[in-house]
Amino acid sequence: MGRISGEIEELMQQGKFPNGLVLSDVRNARLPLLTPKLIKQMFEQHIKTIWEWLLDDKVCRIGVYGMGGVGKTTIMMQVHNMLLEGQIMFRDVYWVTITHSSTNELQNKIAKAVGLDLRNEEDCRRRAATLSNMLSKIGKKLLILDDMWQHFPLDEVGIPLAGNSCKIIITTRSLDVCRRMSCQQILKVEPLPEREAWTLFLENLGNYEGLPMESMKIA
Repeated sequence: MGRISGEIEELMQQGKFPNGLVLSDVRNARLPLLTPKLIKQMFEQHIKTIWEWLLDDKVCRIGVYGMGGVGKTTIMMQVHNMLLEGQIMFRDVYWVTITHSSTNELQNKIAKAVGLDLRNEEDCRRRAATLSNMLSKIGKKLLILDDMWQHFPLDEVGIPLAGNSCKIIITTRSLDVCRRMSCQQILKVEPLPEREAWTLFLENLGNYEGLPMESMKIA
């Protein structure tokens, strides 16, 4: 009986994870995203505005909205890279692309980003509690939720609501989504002026001079 009790105690000790059950991949969390060279110049004012909001402790949720293809994701990629370069504002910055995800899928994507495995937990409430507990332990962090098509109650997903240790930026095509996500600051991204749009087009095209006349007219 004493031997069995000893084995049980040993197994219980092996099952304890004082720092949480986390497989954190710092390489992924700190990996810069590729952006066009001209983006920072063209969207400089938007980037500056978002940066100021990130510095404000009273702002925890930021919404960036505008029509598809207008540059929301590209702006946030630039902000993401600037945060990684500075490494002064947040302990970690996580990028999660949502696009028509269910609550369960969103939980899995965020969990994967922070190095947590929720695949063996089916109960949505327990998944939310586990994810919230994990995020609360990380320290000050930023979640960039890209391409959100519908709103999600943060508590049901498992994103901590208390304090300002977890900031969130969402990109979406809908102002209504920003409002329903209770974003404290909202930025609308308009299409680029014609000259800047043309400059960006040529930058990505490369050899414009070599285009046939018909293609030049279309361009």
